[in-house]
Parts: sequence; structure tokens; C-alpha cells
Amino acid sequence: MIKRLPPELACTYCGLATTGVDHVPPKCVRSTLLQLPVDRIPKFVEVSCCRECNSALGHMPLWTVPERKAYIKQWLKRRYGHYLELPHWAEDELDELGPTLRQYVESGGKVAELIRARLRW
Repeated sequence: MIKRLPPELACTYCGLATTGVDHVPPKCVRSTLLQLPVDRIPKFVEVSCCRECNSALGHMPLWTVPERKAYIKQWLKRRYGHYLELPHWAEDELDELGPTLRQYVESGGKVAELIRARLRW
């Protein structure tokens, strides 16, 4: 079971523990955006973010939090899709495996569970 963090401690995009801040839109384009007509400038915000999501977003030209969150969902599916496709193993099936293979299968299941929780966030 994945334990949920309070919103102020969780990544805005995936729910993992926050390690930093994501600037929306990215800092590198803010000076350029300020040259636009006043009615076209997106709102500048900073949100809690985990290191992985922040790295994945980088300088992506996504101007709002919902756009960035949608991008992260797709990115997680691509990055961890092979875990999400793993079959479910019943306990009696796991008992038939050797210890090393069982550990490998169980760890893959835990990763898949974590990724599913991040996608639901």
C-alpha cells in the first residue's frame, strides 16, 4: 500500500515526496514572455515538485500546471511502461520461484504499484 503524503509535502505532478520547486512557466522563458502584450502573459507560479518530474519537465514550453501535469503522466507511462505491463503473480505462483527470481518479480510489482499511484495522483 502506497502511503499518501499531505499535499504540501507531495509533488504537484505525481505525489512523491517533494524535493524542490518547479517554475511555471520555466524561468528561462519568463523574460521573453514579459515582452508579450500584458493580456497574453501567463501567470507565473512555483509549485512543489520531486526531482524526477522536475528533471523530466526541464525547459519544456508548457505554460500551465495542468499542461505540465498531463505531460508528466504521459512521460511516466513511456518511461515505466514495461513495469505497467508486468502480469500479476498469485502467491502460489511466487512460491514456485527460486529466491532470486521471486525477489526480482516482487520488486517489479512494487515499482508498477508505485507508478500506478503516481499516475492516479
